Amino acid sequence: MSKLCSIFVLIVLSCSSISCAKDLPKGFALYCKEKNCYDILGLSPAAELGEIKKSYRRLSLQNHPDKNDAPGATEKFMEIATAYEILSSEDLRKAYDDFLAHPERHVWQHYSNYYQAYYSPKSDLRLVFLGMLLVASAVQYASATSKRTRAVRAVLDHTKTRLFIKQRVYETGGKALNPRRKEDLAALNRLEAEAEQEVLEKTMINGVKLSDKISWDEILVGRVLLLPLDVLHWAAWHVRWFALFTLLRREYGEEEKVHVTRRLVKAAIGLDWDALAPEDQAELVDRRLWDKENLAAFTKEEG
Repeated sequence: MSKLCSIFVLIVLSCSSISCAKDLPKGFALYCKEKNCYDILGLSPAAELGEIKKSYRRLSLQNHPDKNDAPGATEKFMEIATAYEILSSEDLRKAYDDFLAHPERHVWQHYSNYYQAYYSPKSDLRLVFLGMLLVASAVQYASATSKRTRAVRAVLDHTKTRLFIKQRVYETGGKALNPRRKEDLAALNRLEAEAEQEVLEKTMINGVKLSDKISWDEILVGRVLLLPLDVLHWAAWHVRWFALFTLLRREYGEEEKVHVTRRLVKAAIGLDWDALAPEDQAELVDRRLWDKENLAAFTKEEG
């Protein structure tokens, strides 16, 4: 009977934790390979952090390669270091305990829990956001540059544009130049580039000249950096407008007249203000569309 009791005690001690060998998922190398991290440090799953640190210090000193030249000491030391890394991290230990408690789960669920626990604490959300912002801005800049390049080529390659450029080169001194001479050829190329630039300065798409370069404040990262300033300007502008023209009922200045007219014609008939010639814009401002009678008459005319 005593012999049977001894055998029973040995079985209980060998499987006293959830880390009993039969409970370990096979073929895994995520944590402590197929060994149990608790067993490596000689601990139970209920061990406190202080116990884990104490056991690690003791075992690492015993098995450090500089102090122990026994065969397998280096591998043993690496096992101890790995076990300590797992069990000393709250997130990794939680994932590891779940790993031991649920060996029946699909392998990818264990992988997901491990990598989430391992990398999440090391990921600064601010850096993640900054990285995403920079990537999005780079894509936006590349797209805008490509779109602008295609638009420029489409304009400059147009037959009428080429005739205009040729005429401008002729008028600005190209007539007297001989393209067979190296110096004259360089001068002709310069005159052609100037004529092309003139065309681009006169060509606008969505209110933007094709000659304009893409500015840093047009891309996402620039807008984010300027957002606090934009909000401040927006708030100041609306406070000023409310104070001067709603409370005090002052007469609009020239800038305010343009703003109101632009907004009204857009709302009334969907007119693109930037597409209008300066004289047409001035004519609309002179009609004082902020007066209801004038706006009604204008809407009736255009409708």
